[in-house]
Amino acid sequence: MKFAQTLLKTGFTDLSFPKKWMLRLAIAGLIGGGATQILGGIEATEGGIPWGDFSLRSGAGFLGGFVIGVITRIFFKITALIGLALAALGWGLQKMGVVELPWDSFGEISSAFANAVADNTDRFKDFLSSYLPAGLTGALGLGSGVTQKPQFDEDDE
Repeated sequence: MKFAQTLLKTGFTDLSFPKKWMLRLAIAGLIGGGATQILGGIEATEGGIPWGDFSLRSGAGFLGGFVIGVITRIFFKITALIGLALAALGWGLQKMGVVELPWDSFGEISSAFANAVADNTDRFKDFLSSYLPAGLTGALGLGSGVTQKPQFDEDDE
């Protein structure tokens, strides 16, 4: 339980210097863009960029991508840990003669899983491109979130 708490806490709080500034800029863009949308402030000149809308979408895209990236990293870490633990348990129980596992069918299951992941990757790509505004900032946020490394060492100095 402490592992999961540390993973969640440091996934969102212990950020590097560039990630802190990217998140601050995204929040400022979200707030500034939202304020201009609510107040109807900055209008785009003819043929120009609607800065309020651009700022709002870019900030929301980065924040959404970052949150999805951190959650994806946490999900894969916990899933890998549980999968390895279950595989070790199955192997140990088979070595003790308690259960007989059909190792041949595990290959079929893993190939079916790989096919399912390949099918759903397109859906995930469609989700990212349609629901995360400003695709470039969303991709940047997703990359920042996935590369966010949790800190497990206790610094009690």
